[in-house]
Amino acid sequence: MADWTAYLEANSPRYLEELIDFLRIPSISSLPEHAADVQRAAGWVAERLKTAGIEAVQILPTAGHPVVFGQWLHAPDEFFRLSSFNRGLKAYGMILEELSR
Repeated sequence: MADWTAYLEANSPRYLEELIDFLRIPSISSLPEHAADVQRAAGWVAERLKTAGIEAVQILPTAGHPVVFGQWLHAPDEFFRLSSFNRGLKAYGMILEELSR
């Protein structure tokens, strides 16, 4: 068994509990009364990204819901970094476009 599969197997109960914790946040973004919960959900995601070693984690305010941003630029291959960066930019642009509607 590969090291990553053993790690995943050993840690899956913790990951499941973390997911359940996240799902307990009533972050129904279409309901204005849950705006604070949406922000709290963004904070939860940001903290998990930091714990995973993602750098420059930020919660970016928008006209609508917050966007969580993070980056990890230590991939060994420059092409991989650039293509990942470009995909991220494209996704970010799509998210901002959707939120501005």
